[in-house]
Amino acid sequence: MEKIYYQEPYLKKIQCAVTGVKHTDRGTEVLTDRTVFYPEGGGQPGDCGTLGEWTVRDTRKADNGDSILILDGDCHVETNQNLELELDWKHRFRYMVLHTAQHLVSGLLYSQFGIGTVSVHLGDGFITIETDRAQIDGETTDRLVRIANEKIRENHRIIYREMSHAEAEALGLRRSIKVDGDVRIVEIEGVDRIACGGVHVGTTSEIGVIVFSGSENIRGHVRLVFECGEAAADRACERAMLLGSIAKNLSCSEAELPVKIHSLTDEIAQLKAALKTAQKKNALTEITSHLEGDVACFETDTDLVA
Repeated sequence: MEKIYYQEPYLKKIQCAVTGVKHTDRGTEVLTDRTVFYPEGGGQPGDCGTLGEWTVRDTRKADNGDSILILDGDCHVETNQNLELELDWKHRFRYMVLHTAQHLVSGLLYSQFGIGTVSVHLGDGFITIETDRAQIDGETTDRLVRIANEKIRENHRIIYREMSHAEAEALGLRRSIKVDGDVRIVEIEGVDRIACGGVHVGTTSEIGVIVFSGSENIRGHVRLVFECGEAAADRACERAMLLGSIAKNLSCSEAELPVKIHSLTDEIAQLKAALKTAQKKNALTEITSHLEGDVACFETDTDLVA
C-alpha cells in the first residue's frame, strides 16, 4: 500500500483501487492500493471520510502497517473497484494540530524543565501529557505555556527524516525508539525532534494557540491538560464573554472580579453566621414562651409525627 499521507499530508482526496474487502461485526473493512487515510496510532485517532458513496468512520492499522478503512454497515464494495477516497479534512487537520502541539509541549517540558513524557492522549480540541513528575507548580506551567506560544509565533518548520535505527539512536532523542528497523524522525526545527509515525502540520504557526487547562494526579504522576488550536480560541472567547457578563452583573471590571468575589464570599459567610445566631435566638425565645415550670409544651400536627 502506498502511504501518501506521509509524502503529502495536506492532500485531501485521491483515486484508488480496492485490493481487499472483509465483512466483520464492526463494519466492512477495506484495503486499497494507495491511501491518504492515516490509521489510528501513537495517540492519534484514525482518519474518517468517504470511499466512493460509502462513509469511512474509522481507519485502523493492519499488522503490516497498512490502513484498513472501516465502512459503516455491510457495504457492497468489490475488489479491483476504482473509487475516490476523500478525507474529512476538518477532522484530520484538528488532529494534525493537536499532534504537533503535543510534540511542542513535550519537547519544551524536556528541554526547558527536564520533565519527561510518559504517555499522551489527543482529545477533541485538547491534549493530555502524563509526565514523570509527582508535582509540577503553577510557575512552571505558566512559563511553559508562554514559551510554547512564543515558538508558535516564531513559525518553526516541521520537517521529516528517514534514517537507520542506529543513526536515530545517535541523535540522543528525549524518548526511546519503540520500533525496529528504519526510523522516521519528526523535527520541529530548532525546538524538538522525536521518532514518530504520525502526521503533523507544516509549521508551528498552524497550531494557533496553546492554553493550559489544568492538571491531575495519575499513577503517582502529574498529567497536564492543554487546549489547542481552534478549540482553544473558541473556549477563550467563551470565557471572555462569561467574565464580561459576571463583571457586569457585579458592577465591576473584569480585573476587579477576584477582589469583588472575595468580598462577596466574606459577606455571605458573615450572613450565614448571623442567620445561625438569629435562628438560635428565635428558638430560645420560642422555647421560653412555652415553658410551664421546667417543661416546654408545644402543640404539633400529629400527621408530622413519625
